Order: sequence, then structure tokens, then C-alpha cells
Amino acid sequence: MTHSIQVLTCVSALLFLPGCHSKAPSTASAPEPHTQPTPDGHLQLLPDSPQLRMISVETAEPRKSSSLRLTGRLVWNDELTVRIYSPVIGRVTSASATVGQTIIRGDKLAQLLSPDFGQIQADSRKSKSSLLLAERTLARVREL
Repeated sequence: MTHSIQVLTCVSALLFLPGCHSKAPSTASAPEPHTQPTPDGHLQLLPDSPQLRMISVETAEPRKSSSLRLTGRLVWNDELTVRIYSPVIGRVTSASATVGQTIIRGDKLAQLLSPDFGQIQADSRKSKSSLLLAERTLARVREL
């Protein structure tokens, strides 16, 4: 068994050995072009120039329309986007700022219609009224 593995290894090494050497780079240079200067300062290749065999000319044709359908998802660039949230829930009735506009703290961005904000205002008025009533009651108790 080991003898067959050794023979197989030697045969495979002999098969790949010719590919291991490298040839010296070719020192042949490209043939010199046969040119003729034109009156406007350009060079013109003559019909017997070897470079003409490397040049081909093809007729341009209109491009056929093609479409490429890809699946994807549009997202905001988080490096350039700042998310702004309202402290209350509501519906935007008008926007004062535009996309891309530079804003600073305190600028009006939008107008909201918020039932939560109305409830907060009502609770604030009720608390002020309760505080005023408590202060009057305290003042009356002190007088008695």
C-alpha cells in the first residue's frame, strides 16, 4: 500500500514539474511603426505599418435599452441625519422647516395637533387652581 502511494506521489510530481520553471521574458520589441507627418502636426500610419493589423474599425450601433431590476431598501444616511422627536404624540398640521435646511435649537420645525398636549395644559391649569386654593386655605387657617 505504501509503495503505491510513493509511486503515485512521484508520478504526480513529475507531471507538475515542467510547470515549475519560468521562461525568460521575451526581449523582442514591437516593430517600429511606419509613419508620415501630416501638415497639421499629426502622425499618419502608412498602409504597410504593422500597427494597422492591431486596429479594427466597427460601425457604431444604437444601444439597445436594457433594464436591471434589483431588490433593495431605501434608508436615511445615519451619518448625515439627526432624528428629532416630539415630546408629545400628535399629528403634524404644518411643517415650517424644509429638508436640508440648517436649524438651531429653538427653531420652529412643525405645528402639531395633539390631544395629549391639550390634556397636559388642562392638568396644568387644574394644578395651578388647586395650588391657589390650598394657599388661600392656608392663609385663612393662619388668620384664625
